[in-house]
Amino acid sequence: MRVGIADSALKHGVSYSAVVEVCRSGEYLGIDSSNLMWWCGSGSDGEQYEVAGFETDDGAIILIHAMPMRWRKR
Repeated sequence: MRVGIADSALKHGVSYSAVVEVCRSGEYLGIDSSNLMWWCGSGSDGEQYEVAGFETDDGAIILIHAMPMRWRKR
């Protein structure tokens, strides 16, 4: 699977490697009504994240959102 990461996915201080790890080994949650694909799981740093992206016409995944799950629990 080819994965690209937009700058917007890193704006919350999540590392590139953590985002890729969630996409590759986290739980795939499905596609929402705006056609975003969602995952949740542990990043390479052990932190739990939610990650969202979309699939391009050539099958690559572009990740546009990543946020620590602990922020959801506030």
